[in-house]
Amino acid sequence: LLSGSVMEISGTLDGNQHWTPNFQYRVTDDLTLNSGDTLTIDPGVSVLFMGEYMFSIQGAFYANGAEGDSIRFTSGQASKDKGDWKWLYFNSADSSSFLNYTVVEYGGGSDNSNYDANIRTDNSKLLINNSHIHASNNTGINIVSNSELSLNNSLIHNNDYGVYVRNSSTANIS
Repeated sequence: LLSGSVMEISGTLDGNQHWTPNFQYRVTDDLTLNSGDTLTIDPGVSVLFMGEYMFSIQGAFYANGAEGDSIRFTSGQASKDKGDWKWLYFNSADSSSFLNYTVVEYGGGSDNSNYDANIRTDNSKLLINNSHIHASNNTGINIVSNSELSLNNSLIHNNDYGVYVRNSSTANIS
């Protein structure tokens, strides 16, 4: 990476944000996208979690990778391991949120709770297409509390559990 091309992020993302592959994004503490705010992520962006942090998503989250140019959510550790970071947590998120051509890996936290996952939803509708979700410390995707998951053409492996659906939630997997 070129000098100045690393952006450290934490806290609350205000307003509408647009992340481009001009930067590598390093999460240095818990991160929140509030209701009413939007984050758009372009193909080729890497988001590295530098510790056991979570990304709580209550707004609109558009991770729109491309075939051959995925968006990656991963550990920022030199030697990556399951549970290096917590999760992408869709908590009453905007119903238009989606992940398209993404890789989500090495999350799930270290608590070994049956709610830990690379991706977790509570009271949210989430669309995931053409993605690769693996190497969670527990579950690949955990769908909880009246959530709806549409999962298409995606690979989920090397987790204790693939997709866990509970508490009046539904999943449409194809």
